[in-house]
Amino acid sequence: MIFELVSEGRLSAESDSIKIVMTGSQWTPFAAAASHLGISQDALKGGVSNESRLMESLSDIGKKSTHQTEVDQSKVRILSFKKWSAEWSDRVSALWKVITSPRLTSMDKLVAYGALFYLVTPFDLIPD
Repeated sequence: MIFELVSEGRLSAESDSIKIVMTGSQWTPFAAAASHLGISQDALKGGVSNESRLMESLSDIGKKSTHQTEVDQSKVRILSFKKWSAEWSDRVSALWKVITSPRLTSMDKLVAYGALFYLVTPFDLIPD
């Protein structure tokens, strides 16, 4: 039950109490963050990821209408990342064009939504 609450964002994975519970089980903070993002536990199995698994995971994230809504509502914040560098500007612009394009597939849009949601979510699967 606690893990479901963390994955739903109702409890903070950063809480000392929650960390103790997670540490005492097979559930890791990484798995909790992945679950919160919408990445299935099956996608986390098997070690090294590949491009296909990455696209599948991003599309799983992007499928959630709540994630799409958060991305749509975070447009100003997302576009502000373009100021970081020319590379960021190009990537953010490209992803935003994908989700607004009438010519691209739903899968393309789900992957773009997933990438943008990951950009604005407080969970960091790849720590600095």
